[in-house]
Amino acid sequence: LPVERFRMRMLTVTAVLSVVATPYSTLLPVLVVNVLQLGPGTLGILMAAGGFGSLAAAFRHAHRQSVDGLSRSIARSVALLGGTNILLQSLVPDALRGRIVSLFTTLSLGVTIVGSLWAGIGATYWSAAGVLASGGVIVLLTAAAFGISLHMMGRAPAAKIKAEEVVATVEPR
Repeated sequence: LPVERFRMRMLTVTAVLSVVATPYSTLLPVLVVNVLQLGPGTLGILMAAGGFGSLAAAFRHAHRQSVDGLSRSIARSVALLGGTNILLQSLVPDALRGRIVSLFTTLSLGVTIVGSLWAGIGATYWSAAGVLASGGVIVLLTAAAFGISLHMMGRAPAAKIKAEEVVATVEPR
C-alpha cells in the first residue's frame, strides 16, 4: 500500500470517527439521566474520563523517541480516537507537517458537528443508547479496516517506513 493512499485512508478514518464516535458527549447527559438514572456528579465523572484518557495517551506518546513499535498502539488508539494524528505527523516531512495537522484538525473537529446532528436526530426518532451502540459498531469496523490497512503495508507500519521513501512521495518534482 503506497504511503499516499495510507495517509488518505487515515484522514478518512478520522472523518468517519468524528461523525460517529465524538457525539457521545452530546448524548451523555441523556444517557446519564434517562438510562443510568443518575445525576450531574456521574455526568462530570464520565465527561472527565474521556479527557483523562486522551491526556494519558498524549503523555505516553510524547515520551517516545521514535515511531518504532507504534503499530499495535496506533491500531488500538484509533478505536479510541487518538492515534491517527501521531501516525500522520510521522509520515510527512517537517515542511508539510502544518498542512497535515490542519487537515486532521478540520476533519476531526469540523465534521463533529455533523455527527452531533446525526446523534440528535437518531436519539429523537430511535434512542440515545441505540445511536451510541450503532456508533460503537461503526468505530469497531473502522478500527478493523484501519488495522487491515496497517497489515497491508507489509511491515510494522510506521516503524519500518524509511524516511527517504516518505519524503520522496511528497516532495515536488
